[in-house]
Amino acid sequence: GERPFHCDKCPKAFWDSRSLTVHQYLHTGEHPFPCPHFPKAFRHKNNLKVHQHMHTGE
Repeated sequence: GERPFHCDKCPKAFWDSRSLTVHQYLHTGEHPFPCPHFPKAFRHKNNLKVHQHMHTGE
């Protein structure tokens, strides 16, 4: 089956719109998940969670 969600900046295509949105952050430079404790932001929410373990130790 063909992946229906196509990036308009490169040849990549995805199965769902969320994956396309996250991929497009690479082209826009957007990092929509900021750390509330440190001047750093992440493209993926999971990367923010991993980073936050540094601050909380959890």
